[in-house]
Amino acid sequence: FSKKRLKLLIPIYQEGTIDNDLLNEGVFDMKDYLSQQGYFDATVSVKVLGEGTPSERVVYTVDKHRKHKVKSVTIQGNRYFGTDLLKERMQVAKADAFLRNGRYSPALMEADVDSIQALYRANGFDKATVTTSIKDIDTSPSGKKLKVAELAILVTIKEGPQQKFGEVSLSGVNSSRTKAVRALMNSQTGQPYSLITLSGDRDAMLTYYESHGFDQARVSVTQQVESADPTKTDVTLKVTEGKQVFVDRVL
Repeated sequence: FSKKRLKLLIPIYQEGTIDNDLLNEGVFDMKDYLSQQGYFDATVSVKVLGEGTPSERVVYTVDKHRKHKVKSVTIQGNRYFGTDLLKERMQVAKADAFLRNGRYSPALMEADVDSIQALYRANGFDKATVTTSIKDIDTSPSGKKLKVAELAILVTIKEGPQQKFGEVSLSGVNSSRTKAVRALMNSQTGQPYSLITLSGDRDAMLTYYESHGFDQARVSVTQQVESADPTKTDVTLKVTEGKQVFVDRVL
């Protein structure tokens, strides 16, 4: 690191003081910068020598490890979602004109796996799995040692069956409110089954009731996979409205 770069990366230079938050921010910023330069495995630690004395010193220890470039990011096994859409959700990326070395770290890779899996879960693929393999390439096809090692990243998706909403029933709602309550629901027959959708419907209904004076309203959800078609789940949202309370007078 040049002195100019260090002053940009280590906040205690700008703040003129030492505390744990600033020290840790310096660790994060240095690792982030090294990652941008292709040192994806770099480690940074910090310690304070002579703490509380006039000769207090801050020492950052950096181990860059070997420099890499992300050669490729390949996704296989996806049918429901297109590859471009999935890559848009990923932080890990191959090298290009804008990212000279690409972008990669184990933490970013784990976050991408979680993001892709959440997308599938939200669209009815509750058994979908996402796995990754990282190939570290040190030599060219001719056997010559590469100046900058390369990473070939493979993301494998096993979608599994898609679950869809079967019959979606609503009970316990007064007939004068049925139309309004049903209009709040995103869970619809034939749509991809999702607990996120169900949870959103439940919250929307509770908000509706609370705003209309039903502060004791409750909504319970029951689910049952259809025996005739295991890819469909029947759902019933049972509402217990309770008493409606009006504000008569504000003193």
